[in-house]
Amino acid sequence: SMKDLTLRLRPEGHYSIVAVEDRSSRVKLFAPHGGYIEPCTGRIISELAGGEFDYFIFRGEMHRYCHATLHVASVNYDEPICERMIGNAETALSVHWCQPAESLIEVGGGNERYSRRLGELLAREGYTVVPGTHGMRGIDEKNFINRCTRAGVQLELSAGFRRSLFPGFPRETQTHPMEFPKFIGVVRAWLLEIEGELSSIAAKGT
Repeated sequence: SMKDLTLRLRPEGHYSIVAVEDRSSRVKLFAPHGGYIEPCTGRIISELAGGEFDYFIFRGEMHRYCHATLHVASVNYDEPICERMIGNAETALSVHWCQPAESLIEVGGGNERYSRRLGELLAREGYTVVPGTHGMRGIDEKNFINRCTRAGVQLELSAGFRRSLFPGFPRETQTHPMEFPKFIGVVRAWLLEIEGELSSIAAKGT
């Protein structure tokens, strides 16, 4: 669990946490394996957040054995800041990696309607979109992304896909001038659509 991990390891030289919680967004964004754990996922989440969405990034700072040392499965992800944020979210998006060398995006999560809509938008733009594979479907109710009010959506981005966004992959400092903003734009359009829908529902309920 994250509590076990953070009790065993001091932050210095191992990890850091970036958490923005002051935007009061109904949709909250998460990169639980940022930094060198699952390269480029943290940069993607910070760009998706823009100035509108609350977000959480757990960044692995170790250059060697980072994934083996700091990766905690989403069903065991009990980091306190993350838990507080997910408890205040109506729905959420988490970004992860998957191994395939080909360029593809796995869309999963407990909120089937939201994940289906995101998959449709991505496919319309020409991305190869597939359902989450066994073990990475993101539908387990223990997965932290599903502990928000309406359950959440989980994206698994293949190594091949991340290479298309980051020419220096696994380094995340340089982004592709066309492919990166295109992908960010598609997912942000979906996020803003969901945020607007949830705000409208809340307004009708008052």
